[in-house]
Amino acid sequence: MRQLRFVGGIVAFVYNLLFFRELAFVTEQKFLLWGFYANLIGGFTTLIFIGWFLVLAAVVLWIIGFYQMKTIRKRTEIDVMPWF
Repeated sequence: MRQLRFVGGIVAFVYNLLFFRELAFVTEQKFLLWGFYANLIGGFTTLIFIGWFLVLAAVVLWIIGFYQMKTIRKRTEIDVMPWF
């Protein structure tokens, strides 16, 4: 049962990473991807108090990213999506 949760966690991480990467690319809002990275680092460091600030910063970045979203462009075959 523990292995199933571990595999499920990895699958969820990869899905969220690819989802926010694609969303940040087609909307041209890097704040969405930066928010994902801040949430990931904040999730790992919540045992020390600084992690909660990173999770809060991730929520603020997501709000800014969704608020500034004006256009959604169509992705073509030759597009190269950045990781940052």
